[in-house]
Amino acid sequence: MLNTIKKLLKQVNLNKLQVTDEDMAALKKYREIYDKQHEKDISSIELKNLNIDFGETLAVDNVSFKIPEGKLITLLGPSGCGKTTTLNAIAGLLTPTSGKILFRGKDVTHFTPQKRKLGFVFQNYALYPHLSVYSNITFPLKNDENWKNKTFMKRIKARMDIDLLYLEDMNVPKAELEELKNSFLRWRFIKNELEYQNSVLYAKLSDDLEKAHSEYKLESVKYNAKKTLSAKKTLEEQKKAKEEYNFASKKVADDYKLAKQNNIVETSWKDASFLSDSKFNFKLDLKTDLETKKTQVKELKDLLKELRSKELKEYSYWDRKKLLKLVLKLTQDLLKLNFALENQQLSTVDKQNLALKLEAYKKAKEDFKKILDENQEYKTLKTHLKRLPLVAEKVFFDKWRELRKHLEGKNLKEFQNSWSEEKHEKLKEYSKDNVSLKKAIHNEVMEVAKRVEITKILQKKPTRLSGGQQQRVSIARAIVKKPDILLMDEPLSNLDAKLRISTRQWIRQIQQSLKITTVFVTHDQEEAMSISDIVICMDFGKVKQIGSPIELYNKPNNLFVAKFLGMPEMGLFPATFEKNKIKVNNLTLKNKFKVANKDFADLQIGVRAEDFVLHRYKKDSDFSGRIIVKENFGKESKLVVEIENVGNVNFLVSNDANYKLYDEIHFSLPVNKLHVFDSLTSERLEYEVAS
Repeated sequence: MLNTIKKLLKQVNLNKLQVTDEDMAALKKYREIYDKQHEKDISSIELKNLNIDFGETLAVDNVSFKIPEGKLITLLGPSGCGKTTTLNAIAGLLTPTSGKILFRGKDVTHFTPQKRKLGFVFQNYALYPHLSVYSNITFPLKNDENWKNKTFMKRIKARMDIDLLYLEDMNVPKAELEELKNSFLRWRFIKNELEYQNSVLYAKLSDDLEKAHSEYKLESVKYNAKKTLSAKKTLEEQKKAKEEYNFASKKVADDYKLAKQNNIVETSWKDASFLSDSKFNFKLDLKTDLETKKTQVKELKDLLKELRSKELKEYSYWDRKKLLKLVLKLTQDLLKLNFALENQQLSTVDKQNLALKLEAYKKAKEDFKKILDENQEYKTLKTHLKRLPLVAEKVFFDKWRELRKHLEGKNLKEFQNSWSEEKHEKLKEYSKDNVSLKKAIHNEVMEVAKRVEITKILQKKPTRLSGGQQQRVSIARAIVKKPDILLMDEPLSNLDAKLRISTRQWIRQIQQSLKITTVFVTHDQEEAMSISDIVICMDFGKVKQIGSPIELYNKPNNLFVAKFLGMPEMGLFPATFEKNKIKVNNLTLKNKFKVANKDFADLQIGVRAEDFVLHRYKKDSDFSGRIIVKENFGKESKLVVEIENVGNVNFLVSNDANYKLYDEIHFSLPVNKLHVFDSLTSERLEYEVAS
């Protein structure tokens, strides 16, 4: 009902609308801007100085990178490195503490996931168990207004293209036909282009507001984190005090029980009348000022020190229990008082900073409101955003109605008799998109089901599918809308090893055929290396290196990337560089070296497991070690070699060498394939072999 009313109102507005020369000039201007903009190589996704602070943890630390259109990039790193948090921020499931997220140059930092027009494949598939596979895939189509609008536009274009086939045979001037095509293109692009221009200008005008908001948010996170940490610490200490009391109290009860069983009667207990002393009857008051609280804290500490100095076994069992209860009560009072004191001190210092940031943020909001009210370019854009899409729509339909008059009263089938085979094929192709919404949904589901090879299981429920089949359904549901961006959060982690390999190859084929910009999250370096165009290696919330898989493998920027990438792990040798010579494990390498901007340095020399130069005899080699582990992979074996003063180093060798466990292995370092790192900074150093 609501949609019907909206359509009627829109039709009324269209009928009333008067198209002016100014409107047409504005449409032309935005089309020129659009054409120029799309000549440039705009990144599909861009992150600018992204920070996500959870208070206790800085999950994402000043991350910036660009993702080209149509590429598959992998966020790679160990658990807890921030890769999934970054993905969730791109998806809109998390709001960044500061920084920006751009899709094709448009700021989407504060957009909801629905407005970002993307597909998401979760680690646990996230399928509806009560719906069939077919219904699971149709679900996003039925609930996505953006997809419905795209389908509507495709249907209109198909009908227009079919009409154009007939109009071409009726001697209608080509200029008229071209004008119809151009008017459709204007209508199709204008709203998105205006929204994009509005977003760019808004981001530019709101720069100061964004900074003030980020600073306030960061201060707020820090303030709340301190309060949370203080509360957490107090609760842990209260729990510990209670456990200590329970343990000591149980011991007193056990001692009493044992004495009773053995008829031991002790009469020489010390007097415990001090327990009734008024000074121990401490009254906790948390509403006092800062100085009073500090005095009370000192008083409580002194009382507890006095009580804890008493030898428990010198008092009767009853008095021991009373003493323990008193210690527990005063300890809890002290913890509560300390918590209140910390919060009060926090309030006086951090709260002031928070208030200042809030005030600055409020002022920035007021200033920003004035800027929007006074900025003529912004006001013009807002007016155009309301008016020009309607203008473009009216111009198109008016032109189409005008040209359709040529088709009235004509037997269109007669025209088809003289058509070429090529023209018949075009009619057939256009007719595919000239369908109802229901038919369009069915067509999309069948197309994607065929693509992901699940046509035979469309009527099954997800609970009757294998893990691999469920993952294919999950991917089908994500790509059926043909999203601009596809996000995948460890989609293969629940599959067995063999299925994981075949599924990752299949994902790569799908991504390449659809040209969807894809962000793939994994901790498995083999997955990342095998399917990625670009790998972004992360650790502790920071980006350690960005590049193609082969770049990261052959030229790791730092020790973390060097050790994390490569199976088996790279071997590292402590070394020193001085006077153009590298000394490794007390042996100076024969060659002379030039190490970038260094005369002297402590180094870590890295060697990939497959790059060692092996020798049959010790006299020909520079180093030796003992094989302590051998893993046979068929064609080759992984050896773990124990090297004196170095430790365990991985080797990958051909099984033709026939090494056995505990054999001695002789080798030299490959001087042209070394990875040189500064021991102090862990950063890569470029080198040359001088001779």
